[in-house]
Amino acid sequence: MLFSLPLMYRLFAALLIGLVGLAGCQAPTVFSPPSAEWPSYQGQLHYSNAAGKSVVGEVVARRSPDGHEFQLQFSSGPGFPLLKLWQSGDQGRAEGVFARGSWHGLSAKAPPALKNWLRVREVFAQLSPGRNDLRGPGWTATASYSAGTPQRCDIAFAEAGERFDFQFSR
Repeated sequence: MLFSLPLMYRLFAALLIGLVGLAGCQAPTVFSPPSAEWPSYQGQLHYSNAAGKSVVGEVVARRSPDGHEFQLQFSSGPGFPLLKLWQSGDQGRAEGVFARGSWHGLSAKAPPALKNWLRVREVFAQLSPGRNDLRGPGWTATASYSAGTPQRCDIAFAEAGERFDFQFSR
């Protein structure tokens, strides 16, 4: 025999550990930068939750025309980031105070504090002139438009008691 039995076990164990380590590595999701054809929404957001916490800040939201990708930046004061959110397909990433640092993974497995932030994409996908009452699983929203452009969008997530009240400036 070329290898002694203990050496073969050691090689097998090293190979197995290497394969397990590689299986745990994932290529990071690449979030596309917004292009000129992405609808963009800028203005203010009033966020409130069932515990009575409330924050008002500046918001910029963008979505790809196919609704596959979504980005949201929420900040308070001059450039203090509360949340930066990226979504592509079923993957999401969040950074900032509301993310309690940073998070990256499947949107469906997001921490409870981020679940409804990630579901805002569902609402923005339905924004369309003439669609004032919007609905989805666990949420309702009302939107108003001026000259075909959204002016307001108020979202309520009943189960968590969270509200997202957007007022757009353009």
